Amino acid sequence: MDTLTLQTYFHSANQKQFLEYFVNDKPLSTILKEFFQLETSILENWTGALGAINAQVDIVKIKQLLGIEVSDEEIKNVYPSCTEEAFKGLLKAYREELANPVILIYCCPLCGDYYCGGIGITIDKTETLVRWIIYGETQKLLLEFDRAAYLAVFTTYLQSIT
Repeated sequence: MDTLTLQTYFHSANQKQFLEYFVNDKPLSTILKEFFQLETSILENWTGALGAINAQVDIVKIKQLLGIEVSDEEIKNVYPSCTEEAFKGLLKAYREELANPVILIYCCPLCGDYYCGGIGITIDKTETLVRWIIYGETQKLLLEFDRAAYLAVFTTYLQSIT
């Protein structure tokens, strides 16, 4: 079984500080570089989806990773200066993203927008496990976490930012 932790990370290529996922004490970005057989790090194009933009975005992302319902008010908090009329369109787009079974864990370092692409996972849960599945062209990477430990990592971070 894999262990998951979150650690503050800075990548000089995109000049972004974010929370990096560490799996078995190794940065997930490094694991993905090997999995996708890349010559450069995925961080040359993407940044971690947590800790890179703001706490309101992180709240929504963590709830997505935990499978917890996200309220319209929490989405509205992501866009505090948005007019009600503009928010209607943003809400629809955000709801489409949240309904997608693929959850971005690495995203555009400039805006974090789902439609800019990134690296995504699907999540499969049992009573005792949480599995992250990352698909390559012909293979998949499966990471398995103890459900209680997984919940603790994200719940602790969620409590620290709310």
